Amino acid sequence: MIKISKLTLLIFLLVNFSIADPEDKQKPQWKGKIEYENGVKVIKNPREPLYGKITLELEEHTELDLAIVLEVKAFIEMRMMI
Repeated sequence: MIKISKLTLLIFLLVNFSIADPEDKQKPQWKGKIEYENGVKVIKNPREPLYGKITLELEEHTELDLAIVLEVKAFIEMRMMI
């Protein structure tokens, strides 16, 4: 049988507890309601967002491959000859 000293066990437990994330809190629960009206599932969300107002900023990035552009141009020019 393997003998484990109390000190080794204590160190093992302390290391495991120190690795655990102390900031890991339970997230707020969804506060909407699910109801059935005339056999149809209706989901009603609260008026205020759960995490406050969220702003989404998008930036468009367009990049053309020169080889593809030239290929399309050649195809269009051939179609115009017909």
